[in-house]
Amino acid sequence: MAILSRNRVLLFLAAAFAAAFLVPHRAVAIDRLEFPTRNLSKYRAWVTIQNDIKTRNLDSGWVEAGKARTWWSGHYLTGSYYFVRFEFVDDHGRVLCDTKARVFAEYTDSGHVPDAAGYYQHGKCWIETQDKIFPY
Repeated sequence: MAILSRNRVLLFLAAAFAAAFLVPHRAVAIDRLEFPTRNLSKYRAWVTIQNDIKTRNLDSGWVEAGKARTWWSGHYLTGSYYFVRFEFVDDHGRVLCDTKARVFAEYTDSGHVPDAAGYYQHGKCWIETQDKIFPY
């Protein structure tokens, strides 16, 4: 029985060592990040940010035409995916266009998720991220 317990302790110590020293990005992966969005249209947009499985809204609110907004819910972590949704509305509150994109928060020391820019032109809308376009 004592050998079994000793083996478990050694296994635990080996796993703790690997987590602490062999996986350098793990410390970064628990950083809380900001999530910047930009509305690059002539219309205001209701922006919603959800977790990857779309079970929880992490942030939501208006982003005025031509403006940017940074979200700080405290739930954005590096190494995670998020969905951002832009709903562009006219002056009467009618939804003109609705679009979603999946954004990946890379392992980085920059302190923020790549920004998501929402566009609405000629009856079409889309979202671009800092480095890639992820239509969904």
